[in-house]
Amino acid sequence: MSKFMNWLKTLFRRISMTLIGRYYQIRTPNLSALLDLADPSKDLSERIRWTEQLLVWVRTPVLPGKELRSPQAIQSVRVRFLLQSLERNPLWKVKVGEVLFSVLVDTDPLNLFCLIGLPREGGFFSEVVDRVARRILPVHRNPKDLSELFVNMFGAERDAIWLMQLEPEVLNDLFEAIAPSLERKAQLQAHFDIALQDALAILSAQIESLGLSPEIRMRTGINSVRESAFWSLRLQMARLQTELDGGGIINKMAIPRHAEELLQQVRQCEAQVETALRYLENHGVSVAIVYRLEQIESFLQRVSILIQLRFRPNPTTSDRLWLILLAELILNSIQSARLLPLIQANIHLLARKIVERTGDSGEQYITRSKAEYFQMLASAIGGGALTSFTALGKFVVSKVHAPPVIEGFLVWINYSGSFLAMQMMHLSLATKQTSMTAPALAAKLKSINSPIELQGFVREVADMTRSQFIAAVGNVGAVIPCAVLLDFALFKYFGRHALTPEYAEKVVATLNPLTSLTIFYAALTGVLLWLSSVCAGWLENWFVYRQLPVAITQSPMMRTFFGHRWSTKIANWIMGKISGIGGNVSLGFFLAYVPVVGQFFGVGLEVRHVTLAAGSLAFAIAGMSTELTSPLNVGLAVLGVGFIGVLNFGVSFALALWVAIRARNIKRAWVVQLLRAIWLEMRQRPKYFLFPQSAVETKS
Repeated sequence: MSKFMNWLKTLFRRISMTLIGRYYQIRTPNLSALLDLADPSKDLSERIRWTEQLLVWVRTPVLPGKELRSPQAIQSVRVRFLLQSLERNPLWKVKVGEVLFSVLVDTDPLNLFCLIGLPREGGFFSEVVDRVARRILPVHRNPKDLSELFVNMFGAERDAIWLMQLEPEVLNDLFEAIAPSLERKAQLQAHFDIALQDALAILSAQIESLGLSPEIRMRTGINSVRESAFWSLRLQMARLQTELDGGGIINKMAIPRHAEELLQQVRQCEAQVETALRYLENHGVSVAIVYRLEQIESFLQRVSILIQLRFRPNPTTSDRLWLILLAELILNSIQSARLLPLIQANIHLLARKIVERTGDSGEQYITRSKAEYFQMLASAIGGGALTSFTALGKFVVSKVHAPPVIEGFLVWINYSGSFLAMQMMHLSLATKQTSMTAPALAAKLKSINSPIELQGFVREVADMTRSQFIAAVGNVGAVIPCAVLLDFALFKYFGRHALTPEYAEKVVATLNPLTSLTIFYAALTGVLLWLSSVCAGWLENWFVYRQLPVAITQSPMMRTFFGHRWSTKIANWIMGKISGIGGNVSLGFFLAYVPVVGQFFGVGLEVRHVTLAAGSLAFAIAGMSTELTSPLNVGLAVLGVGFIGVLNFGVSFALALWVAIRARNIKRAWVVQLLRAIWLEMRQRPKYFLFPQSAVETKS
């Protein structure tokens, strides 16, 4: 069998390599015929088309009929073969050199230096729209723009690799073929020097404009515009270029010193960008400001290499710098055309800030001692008791038979009001805790550098799991008897149960995991629980970013009515509660309106929250008729509530932990190692994940 599989693999490889060879044989032009077509007297568009065909021949990753062994090195071999062919045929050498020289001189390289691979002006969302439009709509080509020729010729990341692998001797021979005389060398260098100088002027002005904007200036900690490194960079650049244009004030010996001064100024600009990013870390993140700071960083990186090319005309290093620039232009142009990296780069810091703030809020839901364990149990019992009233309110709203949007609004008020009451009364709802504690857990991954710290992290997981377990026990253990007591009170005083027998049977049927979509709805609710934690972190970040606590404290109206002391207390109280308010209101909204949205689109969407489902089941059992009651259906509904709890906890925790790990750039291999350590601990001491440890056990 193994011999047959090896034979099959060999056959498949040969067929695929034959097809690849045939493809490149059709696509790759014949070099001799191509060199014969070189004609410097043709118009620019024809010369550009010929240059693109020549590069197609060079860029072909494999020779026809050969195996793909070294796809990057073959381009160097092709360039050497091209140069050898030109040496053997002087007519080819003259014509090819003139064509390539004329293309370089007749096209403008300015946009190549200051536009290709750099973020566009505007905001994050305008850049997203622009990239999408460039993918869908046709783009007008300007034959005199070297940047467009460059993008068309180098469209793959492997182009940057083989360019960087070109030997210095090959580069010198290629440059000698393009510009064989001193006059042509000087003309070509002057053409590109002017473009480099103009690009530096444009980029330094853009850096100054972005860096001196009010949003960034306030976050760099400078008191005056004249203290800004962005302002100084543009001035120093303009002064040096004015002296160069003036002709003779700066001699060649002074150019390296001025270049080093400019590079030092660039480093000062980068330091101010870092200061602004640290400010955002501490005072809230804005995607628009992060995008502008990344614009500045990209411009500074480009300016740094352009300075070295323009003001350090050292033959030993300039060739290598040109290759670095070309490789960077290729990679940046490819990256700038992609949509996903832009979104990931700009959302990353905001996601990190959200999970950090959510993690700070989640610390309060982790118990580490017996006293905290039983405090959590008492808090969860209170939360479960209050949820019984929430479940009853949901049934009352459904009996109104209001339009879907109005009914959704009433359910939203019922849910959010209940969750906010829990927050103000310091009660706990277990399902909200998982998505809040996962970022707090991921925050500790950064500080694990030894086996002792690894063991401490495992204990932290045990503390968190134990906290979730006792909170769930308290919620479900309280909501069921409280719902039964509520139903008994309704029957005693009003002579009727909360649910009619028919409706009670319907509720039991909807919780059956075999005959309904309870499993899917429970997983969907887990996603909604995680989204509510994201909203909580986002709202707190927005609150801090807008500096609303300080604004409340300094508000003349607040000081007039409450005084400075009480205004400060109110601001601090709101700051401490704002994350919970955002999470509770958003969770209530999601639970209320997801079914409404599903109904609007004709899709049967529902939510399955474990505590609410347990309360609903208790009301249903209390109101069911003995004639209609099926023990099997009730048992399956109880099993469905168990599945709902597992999926609510599991999905919300997994999503929150995954986002937190991605936001903190934690390696996957490290996470796998941690999971193994947790599994080993669970096998050896499973009770620690459910019950608190004694002081002696903790020390051991």
